[in-house]
Amino acid sequence: MNNNIPPFLQTEVDMLKGRNPSRNGWHCLSEFVLRHGRHWTPRPLPADIKPMRLNECFKNAADLALGYHRNEYIYCEGYALGIIPMLHAWCVDFEGNVIDPTWDQRGRKLIGLGTEYFGIAFKSMFLHESLHRKKAYGLIDAWQDDWPLLSAPVDEFLHPINDQKLIPA
Repeated sequence: MNNNIPPFLQTEVDMLKGRNPSRNGWHCLSEFVLRHGRHWTPRPLPADIKPMRLNECFKNAADLALGYHRNEYIYCEGYALGIIPMLHAWCVDFEGNVIDPTWDQRGRKLIGLGTEYFGIAFKSMFLHESLHRKKAYGLIDAWQDDWPLLSAPVDEFLHPINDQKLIPA
């Protein structure tokens, strides 16, 4: 298991703590993800899932989690390793395996993308209500709504799978 993302996020937190004023106790989104996130196990996209459009990860993952496969997959947001860790969205199955319809490598030259995932699994109802209210994708970096997750009660949005410990392969 790779462990590049948490140190990257911690460096950002350390750098911004002295510069950014606290917002409900948070100095940046990385701090929020570090506290509530966990590692997820990368795996190839299942054969019955078609790769979706690049650069639309938040929409792709939400559509997968709330659509035809709504009882199979859980929506996640956080950081995934591309060239550097970047905000990304994907789904996981109930064993904690990543289902990433955006960065699938079947037939694409995306070598190196998606080798590490660190983020938060969200309750489906929270995702559904957020999409209905905002009419926009993405939960963590919701600057348009003044970052509501930073003040939301954890039990309102955090899926119970977050508490399961990752068992290294």
